[in-house]
Amino acid sequence: MTRIMPTPLHLGIISTTRADAGIYRPLIVEALRCDHAVTCFVGGTHGSERFGRTIEMFRELQGTEVVDLTLADADHASSFEIAGATLVRYAEGLRDRSVDLLFVLGDRSEMLTATMAAVMLNRRVAHLHGGDETRGAYDDKFRNAISQLAEYHLSALPAHAQRLAGMGIPADRIRCVGALALDAIANRRVPSNEKFEAATGLPRDEAFYTVLFHPETRSELTATEQVETVIAALKTLKGSMLILGVNCDVGSDVVARALATFAKDRPATRLVPSVEPDIFYECLNRTRCLIGNSSSGIIEAASLQCPVVNIGLRQAGRVHAENVIDVPFDAEAILHAIKRVDDGTVREQMKSVINPYGTGRAATDILDAVDGWMR
Repeated sequence: MTRIMPTPLHLGIISTTRADAGIYRPLIVEALRCDHAVTCFVGGTHGSERFGRTIEMFRELQGTEVVDLTLADADHASSFEIAGATLVRYAEGLRDRSVDLLFVLGDRSEMLTATMAAVMLNRRVAHLHGGDETRGAYDDKFRNAISQLAEYHLSALPAHAQRLAGMGIPADRIRCVGALALDAIANRRVPSNEKFEAATGLPRDEAFYTVLFHPETRSELTATEQVETVIAALKTLKGSMLILGVNCDVGSDVVARALATFAKDRPATRLVPSVEPDIFYECLNRTRCLIGNSSSGIIEAASLQCPVVNIGLRQAGRVHAENVIDVPFDAEAILHAIKRVDDGTVREQMKSVINPYGTGRAATDILDAVDGWMR
């Protein structure tokens, strides 16, 4: 049967942090291949040197218009200031630009305020990753608020779609498509050893741990107590270590300073604010294990057979594969989990891991859903 090509649309992408930049790339590429026009509204921390100046990731995508809505003082602004300023910047950026549909993703505070601006300007919004759950972060509330603001919903798992329906969202406005990040992994460009070394500072073929830790924003522990517990475990590890920068959350400045001090005093440790998606996925591919509490350990790591030591409750409630070892904020428990990975047993089990979030064709399914909704 001949597939009917979708009607060309003008699609908008709202991106506010590095976390969603790499995820969006396969959707943008597929949309352009289908002759849709794409405008990327890039704001939040994307212009910040502190967070890796990731607006350049969008400028490298040929065929898209990039609207710069970044904040001039994001390097020194608090998460409250960034979220509030994002509302104003997106109101300004969206007001004079008409698109058929705007994509928003996930659960960030900046994404919520950008979505508020879109809705106040009567723009139609499609939400990716609604219906998910992360009990250890205030992101849960932001995600649900975005879902209530959006008209269309592209969930990653059937359970998420059911949760959205339980929130009163009509079934015909929900489509389960899998996780878009897995498309990025399936279509990744494996970097050369030289490029990997330049981006990470790690010598080629050297075994290393990767640390990606963010403050748990709904916790009885302070950000200081959290990061000190993690560092107490890391101090006992031998060998090389790559620490990637934190996102902008309440408490992230405390975590960033503590990790920077730790890295400075440890010659075999490299601290990098941000890396492009293909470098990050190669980190997951090469690393001994991922240590921290990032959503990438829950959603993406299984596709690269990467063991994950997931600390605390930030990701509690999220479905994950058997590559993830959940541990509390306890240095001995963290170390015990890392040793389980290092003894080889867990790594061998990785060969049979199946990622529950899909196989890497979400972009096609997303655009099929959009074509049906917009006809």
